[in-house]
Amino acid sequence: MNSIFRLLSVFILVFWAGYWKLRASQSKKEKPEIARKRTFIYLLSKYGSWVLDAFVLIQLAGYSFLPIHLGPSGQIIGIILVCIGFLIAVFARISLDSNWSNAFEYQIKKKHELITRGVYQYIRHTIYTGMILAGTGAELVAESYVFIPVFVVMSIWAYTQAKKEERILSTHFGKSYQEYINKSWMFFPSII
Repeated sequence: MNSIFRLLSVFILVFWAGYWKLRASQSKKEKPEIARKRTFIYLLSKYGSWVLDAFVLIQLAGYSFLPIHLGPSGQIIGIILVCIGFLIAVFARISLDSNWSNAFEYQIKKKHELITRGVYQYIRHTIYTGMILAGTGAELVAESYVFIPVFVVMSIWAYTQAKKEERILSTHFGKSYQEYINKSWMFFPSII
């Protein structure tokens, strides 16, 4: 059972990465991003995520860092979180369509639309929600104590990113974005 959950998690995460890459190139063709200066923070955000992804995949391959024995119930919770996180992020990405840009780009694209339908009707930063859930779940599947710092660090990172994006979106969309903030949650319904 242990190896099935690990293999399924790896499959989902690799599929997700491939899907993301494909949709990113399609999005850039439809609504090109504005060229930005490649700062240290930009590079850290872009390539740091690759390092973290590799770390998670290595643990799922059986090389757990700070191992913990959770048993089947812990891994079942983990795979459920991976699946829910994946589905939330993919449905969010579909809703955003060509309005999506990488988190580290911080930009409004030409003909940018404010998306408040689909999963965005309830949660403003649904992709981050999906990433937090899937990252935490993958660490539970890998049976690693790292699930705790992953949840904390990813939540702090997502909150910081979301606040930067909200400033940009508030400036661009004005009152309509503020109204959207007032009737939606940042990450999780009824929590934040």
